[in-house]
Amino acid sequence: MIIQPRTARRFHEILLRTTIGATTSFLTSTDIGSTTNRFSQDLELIDDELPSSLELTVNAALSCVVEGFLVFVGSSYVTAAVIPVCVLVIYYVAKFYVQTSRQMRLLDIEAKAPLFSQFLEALNGLSSIRAYGWTEDYHRRNQIALDASQRPSYLLYCIQRWIGLVLDLIVACIAVIVIAVAISMKGSPSMNLLGIALFNIVNFSGTLQTLVTYWIGLETSIGAVSRIRSYVLQATTEDLHSETDVVPEDWPQHGGIDIASLSASYDVSSEPVLMGIDLKIRPGEKIALCGRTGSGKSSLVSAILRILELNSGTILIDGIDISKVSRAHVRSRINTIPQQPFFLHGTSIYGLIFNSKEG
Repeated sequence: MIIQPRTARRFHEILLRTTIGATTSFLTSTDIGSTTNRFSQDLELIDDELPSSLELTVNAALSCVVEGFLVFVGSSYVTAAVIPVCVLVIYYVAKFYVQTSRQMRLLDIEAKAPLFSQFLEALNGLSSIRAYGWTEDYHRRNQIALDASQRPSYLLYCIQRWIGLVLDLIVACIAVIVIAVAISMKGSPSMNLLGIALFNIVNFSGTLQTLVTYWIGLETSIGAVSRIRSYVLQATTEDLHSETDVVPEDWPQHGGIDIASLSASYDVSSEPVLMGIDLKIRPGEKIALCGRTGSGKSSLVSAILRILELNSGTILIDGIDISKVSRAHVRSRINTIPQQPFFLHGTSIYGLIFNSKEG
């Protein structure tokens, strides 16, 4: 009860820190549905299914061992000789099923990413969709994405029915052998043990299916940990080792900005979106940037906030080069009103004092 919440909270903190600290190019190139999957389904598997799957898998494995022991040992040495054959058959069947089922469960999780992406994109552009009369078209797209997301679930259900049939046939073969031994041992003093074997063989098939089902759930939950690890390793952090300068507590005190020969891009390897920018803003001076769409107004503000990568040139704020200061410090000292409002949950006062020392 203590380890489980701490583990889930730790994974959520790792994901959140990685996403917040990732570069703009990584966030824009990664599908939003995949990122949503990491925070929703993968964290749900780790938080909810992983502990229970581990416990149930251990219990099912112990039950399977005990029932198998009673079935084979209680039906004389003749049936016990079949143990290696049954173990090999069950092993290869389970191995084939586990590999296939594991991939189908991964497809089931990833198939929901396009559905999440389309839903979030439609939600953000809902006013435009209604204004241009695209409701029916997006409704049709959503139905297509929903159908595609359910296909792996149907195939997974078919695979589960297959493993149930195969295990039932295996147990049926064992039951035939036990019955044949029972007939040949008629009047033998060891018939009591044979009765125990016949009684346990009834539940043996269900125990095998339960073990395989819980084992797949355990592997799927562990796969969620692997996907989160891959996401964290693939994410490129925006913080650089050179950004270690310490700024005064009252910085920026005056607010003077000096931009010289600035060239910036969304990624170091991509083409610059700003080239040769020279701008000087004196303390207390009010400046309005005017230009057509795509001329670089928002990109310039993003460069000041260190959202863009500075390829060349310098940006000085009160004489301090912000390329050598931690990006978190730069953004915490600059107030920005975005084009799209972002409201924090809570009262208006909480939103105003959210980042203040008095709050």
